[in-house]
Amino acid sequence: MKNILLLIVIVAAWFVLQKYILPRFGIST
Repeated sequence: MKNILLLIVIVAAWFVLQKYILPRFGIST
């Protein structure tokens, strides 16, 4: 159960990274 929670957190963090952080450096996703 703990692994599923961890996976959700990682996916959410990656989504935020792609959507908000990477475009600032001119990297298109």
